[in-house]
Amino acid sequence: MRTRILTGAVLLSVLFPLIIIQHPICEVLFAVVVVFISTVGTFEYLNGAYKSNGKINPVLKKYRYLVAFCSGVIAFLCCNATYNMCHENDFIYHIYPMIAFMISVVVILFAMLWTKDSKAEDIANCIVGLTYSGLLLGYAFSLRYFEPNNINQTFIHLNGRQSFMFVYTIVLLTDTFAYLVGRKWGKRKMAPTISPKKSVEGAIGGLVAGIIFGVSILFIYKIVRTTELLVLIILAGAVISGLISCAVQFGDLVESKFKRSFDVKDFGKILPGHGGILDRFDSFIYSGIIFYIVCLVIEIALI
Repeated sequence: MRTRILTGAVLLSVLFPLIIIQHPICEVLFAVVVVFISTVGTFEYLNGAYKSNGKINPVLKKYRYLVAFCSGVIAFLCCNATYNMCHENDFIYHIYPMIAFMISVVVILFAMLWTKDSKAEDIANCIVGLTYSGLLLGYAFSLRYFEPNNINQTFIHLNGRQSFMFVYTIVLLTDTFAYLVGRKWGKRKMAPTISPKKSVEGAIGGLVAGIIFGVSILFIYKIVRTTELLVLIILAGAVISGLISCAVQFGDLVESKFKRSFDVKDFGKILPGHGGILDRFDSFIYSGIIFYIVCLVIEIALI
């Protein structure tokens, strides 16, 4: 526990200033961190896949570097797309990560075609790595740059700092209360074949906490700029916070499913006490994507 807390403190001391401080240098450095997280995360995923159940897969061992590099490029383009969309009010930049993703898939397919003993399963793992740790993670972390122009003309004000911290706070509180409630009152297993320690009671506790704190954060972080339509704001905030909280627990289960399939305890050891990059940020990937999609739909609807 001591190691876990120390690692968490160090990680927070690195990320927090890059999120909070509104300065071009911090924005650039955060993008560098995202590329690093995406690259290492993809590498960790394919490490788990090629060592699956104690059997070494030489094909994935060989191509994990290429796939990890492609994921880093995609993640960077996701951040760039979000930044330029918000500052130039142009959605065209979202084409670039999609093009990079498609090119990466074609390159992987071509490489696998000429690789001896490669299988469809190897291709699938490479594409999952690109999608999971490249595209999804890239867009989730690009919330740091998310400042929706049309939404900010309403009673809501979101900048990159608020967007990121709103989601990440719900992630932390959902995980914390799901653990505490599950440990104290958990009796019914939620997914015994995937994650035996998770309980229905813990999931409900995490969801309730996520909704309550999510609505509170709207006012604490000054995302809501008026007290008009207060009931509507609270209801909308509760729905969005609930979706994020559900995504947190869904992401955790998906990660557990991957690790159980690969028969690994953790995806890596880069973060002592936490495991790997994916072990730490699994919940944030899905919750960040849910929030991004919800806000993007609203932003487009307000055009």
